[in-house]
Amino acid sequence: MDFRELTYITAIARAGNISRAAEELYIAQPSLSHFLQQIEHQYGIPFFHRVRGRYLPTDAGMAYLAAAKEILDRKNALDIQLARLQDPDSGSLRVGFSPMRAATLLPLVLPAFRQKFSHVKLVLREAVADVLNEELGRGELDLCFFAMSKIDPTFQYQVLREEEILVALSPHHPAAAQAKPLENDKFSFLPLESLAGITFLLLTSQHRLGRHGRAALRRHLPDAEVLTLGNLQTVTELASQGYGAIFLYDSLLSTMSLEGRLIGYCFEEKRLTTSYAAVSLKSAPPPPCADVFIELVRRALN
Repeated sequence: MDFRELTYITAIARAGNISRAAEELYIAQPSLSHFLQQIEHQYGIPFFHRVRGRYLPTDAGMAYLAAAKEILDRKNALDIQLARLQDPDSGSLRVGFSPMRAATLLPLVLPAFRQKFSHVKLVLREAVADVLNEELGRGELDLCFFAMSKIDPTFQYQVLREEEILVALSPHHPAAAQAKPLENDKFSFLPLESLAGITFLLLTSQHRLGRHGRAALRRHLPDAEVLTLGNLQTVTELASQGYGAIFLYDSLLSTMSLEGRLIGYCFEEKRLTTSYAAVSLKSAPPPPCADVFIELVRRALN
């Protein structure tokens, strides 16, 4: 078994067709067909069912492909690591952000990073935190930024900021008058029970902020009227117009320039917080330029 064999069999499975796989690999179709026949003869078992011109993996093929992916992923990670050791300031940096954080943090981070590392190819990925978590685990990203939930032992974490989860209202909303100032605290206290009858604008459950909001309502206002939306900009705009209440991370009040348009309140005696972190794989550390990127994100958050 060699890397060429792994690459060829994987390409056939991905294309589902010998002709398309051969085009992808820049080899002649008869050569690839002959190669597959030799490999199947060598192992004494077919890797693909031939169904109307399509190549569908057999059980043996599925087992082979799972092992092939793991081996090729490890080789790719090694190639990247060796290239970085040759020239730690070259190459690429693949970074993942949630769409919400990308919109608020990247304009503050990218200009300064580009000025310092103009030769580094920056590849950005926007997706919800759960998807980023999976892609990082597969080695498809070097670095991700998201609110921590459960700890994965294959990752290393740098906590950049402890985020408080607040309920937020327009300063002109009648319910804002019920808030009670707290001594030596920047946020007043507004129990969710006092917001009965108000519409809560929640992000979908794909967003961790949406899940936090739903959990808070289950604890305090299980019968609250909820309007679910997928875009943070939309819910903040509606809330600033007095349409209802939203849940926010406290840093978003400044990074989204919401001061004066929304006021955030703590709503539980035991403050609801989460840790916003830079996350990477222990087995494939990001290149040295990632340290600068992380520090720029830290400054933007604070």
